[in-house]
Amino acid sequence: MNLQLDSKAQSNQLAETINVMEILQVLLTRKWLLIVMACIGLLIGSVVAIRSPLIYQPFALIQIDQKNNMLSSMNLPSAVMSNQMDQSASQSDIEMTLMQSPYILEPVIRALGLNIEVTPKRLPIIGGLLAAMGFGQDAHKLIHVSLFNTPTDEHMQAYTLVVKSSSSYQLFSPTDQLVLTGHVGQVESSSDGTVSILVTDLNAPAGMVFDVSNTSMTKLLRNLSTSLQMTELSPPDQGGGSIGQTGIIQLSMNTANPDLAKKIIDYVIGFTVNASSKAASAQNQKLLTFIKNQIPITQTNLNTAEINLNAYQAKTGIASLSIQSQTVLKQITSIDSKISANQMNKAQLLQIYTQKNPIIQNINLENQTLEAQRGQLQSTLATLPLKDQKIVDLMRNVKAQQAIYALLLTKYQQTVLANAATTSDIHVLTYTQIPDEPLPSHIPLTILASGLAGVIVGALISLALHFVQGGITDPYWAEKELGIRTLAIIPFSKAQARAKKAFDKKETTSIPILAQTEPDDICVESIRSLRTNLLLNMKEHHSNIVSVGGVIPATGKSFVSVNLAVILAESGKRVLLIDADMRRGYLNQYFELSHSPGLSEALENVYPLEKIVRRTKIGNLDFISTGLFPRNPSELLLGERFGEMLQILSSQYDVVIIDAPPILVVTDASLIAQKAGINYMVIPGSQLKAHEIESAVRRFYNDGVKINGVLFNFAKKMHEQTSKYGHSYGRYAQYYQRKQ
Repeated sequence: MNLQLDSKAQSNQLAETINVMEILQVLLTRKWLLIVMACIGLLIGSVVAIRSPLIYQPFALIQIDQKNNMLSSMNLPSAVMSNQMDQSASQSDIEMTLMQSPYILEPVIRALGLNIEVTPKRLPIIGGLLAAMGFGQDAHKLIHVSLFNTPTDEHMQAYTLVVKSSSSYQLFSPTDQLVLTGHVGQVESSSDGTVSILVTDLNAPAGMVFDVSNTSMTKLLRNLSTSLQMTELSPPDQGGGSIGQTGIIQLSMNTANPDLAKKIIDYVIGFTVNASSKAASAQNQKLLTFIKNQIPITQTNLNTAEINLNAYQAKTGIASLSIQSQTVLKQITSIDSKISANQMNKAQLLQIYTQKNPIIQNINLENQTLEAQRGQLQSTLATLPLKDQKIVDLMRNVKAQQAIYALLLTKYQQTVLANAATTSDIHVLTYTQIPDEPLPSHIPLTILASGLAGVIVGALISLALHFVQGGITDPYWAEKELGIRTLAIIPFSKAQARAKKAFDKKETTSIPILAQTEPDDICVESIRSLRTNLLLNMKEHHSNIVSVGGVIPATGKSFVSVNLAVILAESGKRVLLIDADMRRGYLNQYFELSHSPGLSEALENVYPLEKIVRRTKIGNLDFISTGLFPRNPSELLLGERFGEMLQILSSQYDVVIIDAPPILVVTDASLIAQKAGINYMVIPGSQLKAHEIESAVRRFYNDGVKINGVLFNFAKKMHEQTSKYGHSYGRYAQYYQRKQ
């Protein structure tokens, strides 16, 4: 016997490639589960889609200036201003980042009381599910709490608010202690001052209960920052793309509560504009202070320069300069004025920026160029007479100080005017508008997706059940893995299932034998092919004693034994059928006979052999029942009496068929198989794992029993459908039905 019982067989079974047709057959077998799950999915999707609130997208428009107020008031070089415009191109990004930061959002949350969570009391689990599906009342429409302060150690704990009337309520602590009795529209505090609350709106009926608690600010900031959408609008170019940045920002939110979203967006805009105005005002005030401090210093420097010039002119008597000296003085004075103006602007910018700022670095580069030009002019000045050089230096100093003083006065006046009319860099184009229509809800798509999800869940459950509970479906598995031939593949019979069901309901007095009631059934034809094979095996093994055993109960071995015996008898063979399952045998119910007298009484020498052999209504077929179920079936089968009895019966009949008990349940099957010449093992389709079949074969093998063949029996319709052989059986069955 080519028996391969190593672990490789099982690993090969687990690693076997899943066949797509097998999966489809499994799903088809459990089609009702798929239909039920699809219906459940459609129902849930319909309820969720219908009960889900409509989603609106309120929006507002603002515009952000792409320039700096302070820089605009400065007479900076064109190169510096060009660089600043490049640097300020991201001003919109800066403002959008600020609007989504705690700097703006936290004051908005506190101003609107978004950090206060108020929820109606609901039933555990069920209440939450109903609320998620849109059932129940909306807390925002029933009550609004604008202020709620609790002790630090109870910050996140829920207090209980009980409505007493349309204008009054009671607040209880987390330990159900009365904290205060309050009225709508008034700030109420506990007696110790640790708890305070302000209910600004109350539309709930008397007796309704709410949970009131503070929500985590971190969580609120994260959620609000995510839900607040900001987009910078850009004009489309002719190619369909976009060009440049407009500084126009659209703020929007997708929400089921558009009124609250409108308040949030408007508050965000208001806080942002106010913060921008304060920043601009502080900037102007800082600049004004700087200029006011510089004016006296510059005025003193100017007076000193004028005194030095007048004193030198009085001493030397020089009243005018030569034409060449005037030209050099004019050029140097112009450059000095530019350098002084740049230095003044740089000093102002250093009030805000650092030395590494690109604007200040560009001013430094501009001054380096001017210094180089001034150095060339000073070289020319050195060629003039000494007296002209001295007076040119004094006049240049006076003119430079005059230019700086005039510049400071001008800037002072400009800054005073700018400070009086300080405006934000952010301009509100439109405050929040609520669209007339909600966003598309896609209800049909939602329902369809829910139904599809139900089908997928049903398919996963079906496949899980199949691969967890299902067993071997390949009728030739034992032949491939264990070297035991598959002698018959017995398909499921609906007629036999109906007959067995009728007997169980006591509609009939005996179990109908399919070979007689439905002789053209495809299942009977399969057993006929087994008969042919058996007759050949009997000649080969020189034995007419056949044992039909199983691995576990309810595999269909008794059905096979009875129908095989009937088919052999109908072919003219004298057949004896023995029910050797002396623990649960029931073959007598096929022939309307009693259990006793039977095999157990013969083995115990209670009845002689001729008394237990009984005729059946079927010609050429005799039957030995189990007899009264003994306490020690195994001991009776071990005795010499059983072997002697089989030898006598073998000589009296053409075929002796023994219906043996399952091998994995009791050892009786092995004892019977040792006395038989031919041993068949029935394997039920999809009901056994590989290791169970291997264990059964190993048990026979260890007891010196050879399995001559496997009978693969689809005892249940569902198991047949999960096999690729099921469709073939269906076609064969249709052929026989047409023949009838």
